[in-house]
Amino acid sequence: MRRPSFSRSIVAFKCAIISTARTFIAWYRRPQWLPAELAGSKIAFAEKTFSMHHPVRLLARIDRAYDNGLVIVLLELKVRRSVRVYQSDVIELSAQRAVLRSSTGREVAPYGFVLLLHPITRRKSVHKVTLLSAGEVAKLAIRRFQLIDGLVAARGPRNSAVCRTCEYARECADTFTASPAG
Repeated sequence: MRRPSFSRSIVAFKCAIISTARTFIAWYRRPQWLPAELAGSKIAFAEKTFSMHHPVRLLARIDRAYDNGLVIVLLELKVRRSVRVYQSDVIELSAQRAVLRSSTGREVAPYGFVLLLHPITRRKSVHKVTLLSAGEVAKLAIRRFQLIDGLVAARGPRNSAVCRTCEYARECADTFTASPAG
């Protein structure tokens, strides 16, 4: 009678060893830049386009979306020399969030990640950002449509330092002053 319980213990021990080994291998193989919030997550969408039609019509291409079992978490890859997240990155991820929520009905995290890849060194750094609400995204989209249609005038930057790194600085130097945007 003792033999069956002993063999069950051996089987349980082997299963525990195999499970621990699989967990270690999964951890070891995960990209080292992957944030802790995405550990154990699976890619839900990659390079996929979604659209929404209300309250504004928007189209967004999702770079990467991870499913952690509770919510979808967005990640956007940017190749640039500077290790810097821009407001445009936050707006882009926020629009993706609004469109993905509208298209799929899934809950999308109120934060996302910007993965910066240096074009020469290939060094990666990941940055967590807080995303805008769907209402804020809609307001920005409406303003953009109004600008394109010529219904409102563009404003200059709130901070003139922005102009120093802008590739269009010469083109708009006569149009805008560094006065605060209203």
